[in-house]
Amino acid sequence: MASHLERLPLELLDLITSYLPALEYCHLRLVSKQLHTNSLRAFIKRYFATIRTTLCWPSICHLAELSTIECYAKEIKLLDVRIHNWSDRKTMTIARRRGPEKVGCSDANKFNGSYQDLVEESQAPEDVDAVETLAQALKGFPNLHAIRIYTHAQYLGLLRCAKRSHYSTECFMLLLDALVESKTKLQELSMLDGKDMTSSTYSSMGKYQAFCLPSPRLPIMHETFVNLRSLSLCIDTTNVSITNAVWENGICKFIYAATSLESLSLELDGYRIESPHSSSIISSMAAEGRLARLQRFELASSMVDGPSLQRFLQQHLRTLRCLALVSVNADDSTWPTTLAFIRDTLEIEQLYITTIHFFRPEIRIDSAGRVESPLIKEVLTSAIDQYKKDLKLLGP
Repeated sequence: MASHLERLPLELLDLITSYLPALEYCHLRLVSKQLHTNSLRAFIKRYFATIRTTLCWPSICHLAELSTIECYAKEIKLLDVRIHNWSDRKTMTIARRRGPEKVGCSDANKFNGSYQDLVEESQAPEDVDAVETLAQALKGFPNLHAIRIYTHAQYLGLLRCAKRSHYSTECFMLLLDALVESKTKLQELSMLDGKDMTSSTYSSMGKYQAFCLPSPRLPIMHETFVNLRSLSLCIDTTNVSITNAVWENGICKFIYAATSLESLSLELDGYRIESPHSSSIISSMAAEGRLARLQRFELASSMVDGPSLQRFLQQHLRTLRCLALVSVNADDSTWPTTLAFIRDTLEIEQLYITTIHFFRPEIRIDSAGRVESPLIKEVLTSAIDQYKKDLKLLGP
């Protein structure tokens, strides 16, 4: 005979079980076949809408297996891909070369997993089979609309970041190839662990070469990004080869392949704010034209010249409603004019400005953070006045 709990309407059962921690929820589902069946829909929706994974071989195989189970695969909407940081990679390399027993306790504690996990995850996928397997997995997720690729540790110095960005680049290119092959039409692609630049500290940075695609591949990217509404990129533009002409145009073409973008977030030279290369990307974007639906633009940890940013904003005058400038390095003295343009011309509803470093390093502009429409003009006027005051005090 069915118990009272088994006879409850599914909506009421789902409401009750929503208050249970994961372990207790699983125990409840094992009480009887009837409860297991009744709670299956809510269980899948609760724990399979977001899948957290890595891009090691075991994880890719698990994704491929999951994609064959229809009741689970159709509920997956977000793929959360974690990239190991430099410390993880070092620990896993030790495990692979010397054996798990040679990994010290201090190293092992940096990676939350067993020694077997260290050995397995140190085998980075680098061949065509990995792309095909991942593409086959993505095909099996019909409702997948977002992929977020990020690291789980903050920047730990220039050398470590350089090593991590190389591995992040490999993973990003693998993911990009799989997206193209699977013909998955995403709505969101992000290299951040967070909703926006102002809250994320765990970005996954890719080297600039990964975004400079050959011309024959650009039409394919247009097709892949046809439904893309939100794009967040963290691009490592350090060590740009001077022989690599117009490299910034390649990055620009990659971004503009997503013609339906409503939100664009860029972090350029995230750990080397003095690099002059990132300003070329904004200049190229200003010359490329406009994204017809762009409503939100975020720029972080980048060097930008005022006129280029002003031209880019001018092209998006009709649609832009939110602007964020986070730790931007201004490479000329025209930024007060740019700030005045933002204040007097743009009809934005939300503004976030923090720490604009000017061409004189002693001068900084710090706003109070995120401000809404009624206070934007007041904040920008105060910032411009403070800049002029500081410049006057410093003298020629």
